[in-house]
Amino acid sequence: MFVRILVALPLITIALSMNVSAGQALSLPTDVYDALVRNAEQMNSINLAYTQQYRPLIDRSKVEEVIGWKPDVQEVYLSLWHETLSLSDHRYHLLEKYDLPAGSKFVRENESAFDGTWWYVGNRHNFNSDTNRDEPTLTRSSVARIAYEEPQQDLGYFEYAEATGFSTAADWSKRLARERVQSTILKLLDRGGVIRSVSDEARNGLRLLKVELDAPNPFVIRAKECDLDELRERLKWMSPERIERVVAETERRRTLPDKLKWIWYLDRDKSCALVRYEQRLPNGSLLMSVDNEQLAQVADRPFWLPKSIARLRYTDYGQKHVFDEPILALDVRLESVDVRPRDPASFSLEYAAPHSRTRTIPDDGPMTEVVVPATEPSEPPAQAANDSAKVGAADRGGGMVFRAAIVAMAAVVVVALVTKLLRRRCAVSVAALAPLDVREREQTADD
Repeated sequence: MFVRILVALPLITIALSMNVSAGQALSLPTDVYDALVRNAEQMNSINLAYTQQYRPLIDRSKVEEVIGWKPDVQEVYLSLWHETLSLSDHRYHLLEKYDLPAGSKFVRENESAFDGTWWYVGNRHNFNSDTNRDEPTLTRSSVARIAYEEPQQDLGYFEYAEATGFSTAADWSKRLARERVQSTILKLLDRGGVIRSVSDEARNGLRLLKVELDAPNPFVIRAKECDLDELRERLKWMSPERIERVVAETERRRTLPDKLKWIWYLDRDKSCALVRYEQRLPNGSLLMSVDNEQLAQVADRPFWLPKSIARLRYTDYGQKHVFDEPILALDVRLESVDVRPRDPASFSLEYAAPHSRTRTIPDDGPMTEVVVPATEPSEPPAQAANDSAKVGAADRGGGMVFRAAIVAMAAVVVVALVTKLLRRRCAVSVAALAPLDVREREQTADD
């Protein structure tokens, strides 16, 4: 159980209080800026193991209506997840395992990675009930191709990194540019954020710095940058009704407030580690809060991370409705931290077990597939194009190859992994329509 004493205590201003007035612009104190830069550098070479679990704070029967999670995937979303995340400059590797009940139709493990050129999505324990054996499945996609076809598609975030004040590449164009881990505060300021106030505060024996800033609403930015005609063209493989649902949601998000208020509480005595942050609408309505507790020093470095995280959401994922009380909680528990550098080659995934299938989506041309035979031959198998995977023209237009490759993944992998990735994306992508779209895509691959 989380102890949220910090939330209830009144704020006490003890030293500095600065506010924006006409003609005045605030900036972060130099030592704070330097600390945030150093902290981000530490996160650019780190290996984390943690658990996380979502808890609806509303009646379970209302989860689909309010949060948007279909009943058949709530089994995965609401299970206990065990995650191992490695970050190394622009590279990442994420392994997820789910505590699912016996007989679940969903896979219990998935992984994804980016090595600077290729994006990998796979499952090393993909059990095929027809053959009664594991048939590991890996899809390797050229990020240059994806970034060309879907440059602004939102990638979501890694929950632990986001909750502790760090941002990774937000879309495919940033991933292609090999964007490294950054301080979220500094990233918001770089992208048009404005500091409204900076003040020192004491709370529960901690010496905190409170930073309030206004920054662009990412939902609105992505919606306004999206050309609706191009969006319809990219989604023409879908039914007309579904296309218009995506377009309508994109238009709705253009009407959301342009700015959001961010309030950050940094621990002055722990290298400005993030203790709490809030995200609010311009009118003050709370959208989300995060409390980080039990800050622990990492490897005798001037760097602290929380052992416990409590995040509360007061709005659905599309910001359609804002509630007075939280509707969804996320509890995170840090299990281990390792700062030893990881071999860059380890971010390039390869499945070599018998019966493994590796699909490759190159910069140009059709998708290819290689299957590892049951008994290793004396020479490596030749990589030949899979005729059934030759979907559409070899040019980059329309994104057909990339989408068809996602369809071609083993269905059980797509349901458990891709739905989780897509549910956090903005309306400019197909995923704005909720996890049902992925399931429909499997059933209607010939759309």
